[in-house]
Amino acid sequence: EWERCVDYIEGGAEMWAELTDGRTSDEIVDVLVSQLTGRSLDELQEAEHFEGQGVDDDVPKYLQSDGLVRNRRLGKKETLLFVGELWLERAKERETQENFDDFIFGYLQRDRKS
Repeated sequence: EWERCVDYIEGGAEMWAELTDGRTSDEIVDVLVSQLTGRSLDELQEAEHFEGQGVDDDVPKYLQSDGLVRNRRLGKKETLLFVGELWLERAKERETQENFDDFIFGYLQRDRKS
C-alpha cells in the first residue's frame, strides 16, 4: 500500500522508488516523514532523544535527568491540552501553597502513573 504515498512525494513514483528501494517498512515510514516534513533522516533520528539536564540543584526538579530523555513529539494540539490540564489542576490545588516546580514535578509523576 506504499504506492499511495507517491502523490505526496516531490518527484513522483520514480523518486519514491529510489527513496524506498530495499528498505524495511519501518525505514520507509522514516523516509515518508522526512519527505513530508522537509527534515533529513539524520535530523529525525537525532530528535529521538534529548540529553538530560543533569540532577544538580540548579536544574528544576521536573527537568532532572542524567540520561537520555525520549522525545514524545507532542504536537500543538496535545501540548495545548496538556498545558490546559496542568493549569486547571494548579488552580484546584492553589491553596496548598506548593511552589510551582514541586507542583509540576508532582503532576508529571501522577500523569506517568495513570
